[in-house]
Amino acid sequence: MRDQSERDLGQHLETALRGAIIGERWIKCAFAITVTVLEGEEDCWWLEQVANGNEGTSGGAWGIMAVLAGCITVASAAIIDAGIDCVGLLVGGFAGSVGTSKTSAKGKGTTSEGNEGQQLLLDPCPSEHNNLQSACVVGYLEERDEVTEIWMQGNIETDVQNLVDRAVEAAVITRKVLAEAVTESASAKFPELRDTGASEDVDMAG
Repeated sequence: MRDQSERDLGQHLETALRGAIIGERWIKCAFAITVTVLEGEEDCWWLEQVANGNEGTSGGAWGIMAVLAGCITVASAAIIDAGIDCVGLLVGGFAGSVGTSKTSAKGKGTTSEGNEGQQLLLDPCPSEHNNLQSACVVGYLEERDEVTEIWMQGNIETDVQNLVDRAVEAAVITRKVLAEAVTESASAKFPELRDTGASEDVDMAG
């Protein structure tokens, strides 16, 4: 039985993928995409806060947003591996804004300049930041510089553009890993592509 969070994730995922698949070539086809999340421990911190009756300024289940970013990337990889025509590599990116103070501890993640009293993190781990102010997930196509899906949560009245830019930056970094995985998979399926010069012929033909 799917709960509400799974239905929400499914809708966001479908919206993101619709912008990447070339639907005109698959007019009479339907795709069933199933993503199995083995572990999403980022949500544990938020649930513990709710159980203790102390949500603070967190604003919601931030971990589910990190899960969505991963779902977008792996679903895109599966679609490409299945040979379904896409306009490019779709990847998910996740960024968050963390309130800073003298006593706050630094968690993992790449930081960048933000508003005074806030710190923008790429792919933050919610369990390590108990003062997340806002978060953003995007589905990003670098080939077209296009965002196919965006989901924002929290205090997003200020610094919205920087938050979106950081999520896109996280997606660009993830794309490099996805591109390597797709290339490796294609080489395993088509050994002839490993030959010197074969990849250049393929690029020219495309």
